Amino acid sequence: MGVTKEELEMVKNRRKKVNINIPDKQPDEEPATEKQIAYIMHLGALNRKDLSELGKWQASAIIDEIKAQQSIFTEELVEETIEKRRKSQGCLSTFILCGFTLVVIIYLFIR
Repeated sequence: MGVTKEELEMVKNRRKKVNINIPDKQPDEEPATEKQIAYIMHLGALNRKDLSELGKWQASAIIDEIKAQQSIFTEELVEETIEKRRKSQGCLSTFILCGFTLVVIIYLFIR
């Protein structure tokens, strides 16, 4: 079963704030590259000013951490979506069973 429009909208609107531990900048560390800064911003960091002071290895560590956190968050969203589907299917099954039971009762009563 594919992803429904509602599920896709739910995922698009979900955000999770996480704290990233930034390692200390090494004395001989080169500045982060523009590509690293742009990628970190693409991943969700909002403050370019703070990013401009990062070292190359710090930026690399941040990228790795954000990607790991995104993976965890994705797993959480998938589990949540599966659970919601399971619950809605359970409700549908119960509704169908109740309807079937009602039909049987009516049939027995009319007979």
